[in-house]
Amino acid sequence: MAEVTLANNSTVLIDDEDISLLYQFKWHSCKARGKTYLRTTIYKPKKQDLYLHNLIVGNRKVGHTFYFVDGNSLNLQKNNIIQIPHFTSRHLVASAYPKKTSIYRGVHLNGGKYVAQISFKKKLEYIGRFQSEVHAAISYDLKALELYKEFAKTNIIVNPYK
Repeated sequence: MAEVTLANNSTVLIDDEDISLLYQFKWHSCKARGKTYLRTTIYKPKKQDLYLHNLIVGNRKVGHTFYFVDGNSLNLQKNNIIQIPHFTSRHLVASAYPKKTSIYRGVHLNGGKYVAQISFKKKLEYIGRFQSEVHAAISYDLKALELYKEFAKTNIIVNPYK
């Protein structure tokens, strides 16, 4: 593994066998969706933007997106980049709600009871209302494992698919 420092003082981690790709083109860091990527533009046969992670992993499968396991989009080691179906990518993102009423993913307090919900294929699925926060979290975990298999982010139950 090699560590390369960019002009903006960001550090790129890359496997030794892929280091030649880094020096083959002039790369620029660009931001998209809150992450930093390395991009270059080629003009032959037509203008096209290339991203370094695409060259390392290969072309993206139809209906899939790239996921950086450690969350660092500049860690370009092959074991850190996986392709996942589009419908699982939203599940892997941290909660966007700053005033959470539960410490568990997919659980919130509503009217004195804990409600478990999960999003799947852009739809919010209601799991149920529970007296206990822990029971709601376990129900969420079971549903997440059923829907997302090895990509499931769970609260309490350890993912058996990993």
